[in-house]
Amino acid sequence: MDDKKSTPVSSLLERGHPEPPFAISGETDGMDAGQDAPQPRLGVEDMVGLGLFWATGAVIFLQFFTRYVLNDSFGWTEEIGRYLLIGMTFIGAAAAVRRHAHVNMTYFHTIVAAPVRRVMHALIDLISIVILGALTYFAIKLANAMGNQPMTSINMSMGIVYWAVAVGIGAMTVRTLVIARRNIRQRYSER
Repeated sequence: MDDKKSTPVSSLLERGHPEPPFAISGETDGMDAGQDAPQPRLGVEDMVGLGLFWATGAVIFLQFFTRYVLNDSFGWTEEIGRYLLIGMTFIGAAAAVRRHAHVNMTYFHTIVAAPVRRVMHALIDLISIVILGALTYFAIKLANAMGNQPMTSINMSMGIVYWAVAVGIGAMTVRTLVIARRNIRQRYSER
């Protein structure tokens, strides 16, 4: 037997599985310990999400300051903070799709044969595209319907909030299409 300890993950790799389902302690993914990790590129979703994050923080701080320091709260800060959080959630979800950062289950991917794994990946991509496409369609319909409704505390259209949701889901759909296209060219043919 080799000097290396045989772990369940290493036995999976020996049986032809291309990647471990999770990081093994002590692994560096081919990088030296002194080498800096590559910096991820920021996408449009990241920048918009970051702007919404800071706007939400500023509105919530203003709400806290006026309520507890000045003892006279602005009425609009709670509603606007909630709407900014909704926008940040859906735009952030699009950024997570772009980075492959959504939670997924890798158990079945590690125990099935390569041809079954290819089919599973293709089905997952197809189902994701269909669901996100339908959600985009309904979000656009809802945003159009809610365009004339005013917000409760300030004189602005509720359509802004619904359009932010529609844009976030639409961006998730587009990113999923791009990922599926890349998977078709690379992963499905290799495994």
